[in-house]
Amino acid sequence: GTSTFISGGNITFNNSISKDGANTEFILMRADYNGTGTGTVIFNAGNINGAGANVQIIYNPTTFGTPDTFYAGGIAGINYMLIQSLGAATDTTTRSLASLSNNAAGLLGAGKNYALAKDIDATPTSGWNSGSGFIPINANNNNLFNGLNFAITNLFINRPATTGVGLFAGGSLAITNINLITPNITGGQNTGGIVGFTNSGNTVTDIGVYGGTITGTTNVGGIIGSSGAAQPLVRAFNSATVTGSGNNVGGIAGITTIGLTDSVNYGNVSGASNVGGIVGSNTGALLQNVSNVGTINGSGSNVGGIIGLHTSTGSLSLALNTGVVTGGSVVGSLVGSQTTSATTVNSFWDT
Repeated sequence: GTSTFISGGNITFNNSISKDGANTEFILMRADYNGTGTGTVIFNAGNINGAGANVQIIYNPTTFGTPDTFYAGGIAGINYMLIQSLGAATDTTTRSLASLSNNAAGLLGAGKNYALAKDIDATPTSGWNSGSGFIPINANNNNLFNGLNFAITNLFINRPATTGVGLFAGGSLAITNINLITPNITGGQNTGGIVGFTNSGNTVTDIGVYGGTITGTTNVGGIIGSSGAAQPLVRAFNSATVTGSGNNVGGIAGITTIGLTDSVNYGNVSGASNVGGIVGSNTGALLQNVSNVGTINGSGSNVGGIIGLHTSTGSLSLALNTGVVTGGSVVGSLVGSQTTSATTVNSFWDT
């Protein structure tokens, strides 16, 4: 079951919370529900106890970047510190996206996790850093980021010579429930709307990029540039225009080796070779329940409505493409080029 405690300010307990029975119990505490910048969780006595309790605490810390200790003993929870604003271009300690961007070494150590407190207007980033815009957040300590279904609007990044570009550069992190609205993001290799690259420590779920442009060189995707996460990308939506000057360009991911499910692309996608409506190049990953509506164009070879290049033991199932697909050579309504070890089943097109 689920027990939820929500307050516009503080949530205060004077006794322990005890979870009974063998079943898993999800316990969520969300302070500062209205995003005012004040509100935390306070245990005057006791803790949370009981096997199988899954605890999450979302709060404003005493000092941003330093997790508070809520109680002694009991079940350790996953705690998220709230991000309250965009901040200024040079901020390093405010409760802001800018501070995470500028002060990763100080704010993104192990055990430091964050959540958005509200929608954030990032329009000012177009004037930051002499026209280079926002610095992608570089998280490398298995940090967790929960957007709580809020949105970041008009994020601007112009770093065409940088590898690993997006709201997050990449590294070891998990990202969920974050939406970008009309971003304008330009990077080099490994460029995505949400994250430039993921590795074996990553999970990315429930993500959306709505409108705008994502531009890079090789390994360019509407959500992820290069995906090598331990878990598949799940429930992603993109309607941004995705453009790569090189190979491996996709509406959701430029290149993936793990998996991608329950995702949709509406954005137009263009690149050189290995260009697809969902994934540009798929090496051994499972793609399932995916669809593309956008127009797909590759100036080179291996251009497909869903996957451009489908290799190794990759598997595609339950896919639908309704977008127009054009390319230089080796063009398919579903898959551009597929090796004999890869499979495509129960998938359809209507273009």
